[in-house]
Amino acid sequence: MPVITLIPELEQILHQTMQASGGESAGIEPGLAERLQTSLSQATQEQELKGEPAVLLTSGVLRSTLAKFVKNTIPSLRVLSYQEIPDEKQIRIVQAVGN
Repeated sequence: MPVITLIPELEQILHQTMQASGGESAGIEPGLAERLQTSLSQATQEQELKGEPAVLLTSGVLRSTLAKFVKNTIPSLRVLSYQEIPDEKQIRIVQAVGN
């Protein structure tokens, strides 16, 4: 299963931001939110051009917040947590987003 991930540093920043803001995506700094949305949109388009599903794989803590974050702007991007992937399912990271 091809997946998109966040680079560990970005995932850590988002996790800290969610904790500080009580779990709300509104706590993400606007510039970071815009860059994240742009990067995820590009990664999704690349997957769709290959005829593959666009799946963002992230931590369980961030899953719900990120799903809400992309829901209206990138509706074809599915957001899953590592815990939702069966052990026997092989994943292939096709892109790591964040800079």
